[in-house]
Amino acid sequence: MKKRSTSTKVCSNCLEEFSANEMYTVARKKHRGVDHDHDEYYSPYCETCLDDTESYLRVIEKPIQK
Repeated sequence: MKKRSTSTKVCSNCLEEFSANEMYTVARKKHRGVDHDHDEYYSPYCETCLDDTESYLRVIEKPIQK
């Protein structure tokens, strides 16, 4: 029987590959240089990159803990 492959995601900050169940989903600002623009998008982040709080607005979803 074929083994199941692990789903992976790439961290948007450090560009390293991690298991999908280890990733945080954060909200990032689309145009960081424009103060009056409030558009945002969601992006995967690893736990170590969460320390860089200037690169994202807030944490949307935490990883699934088993």
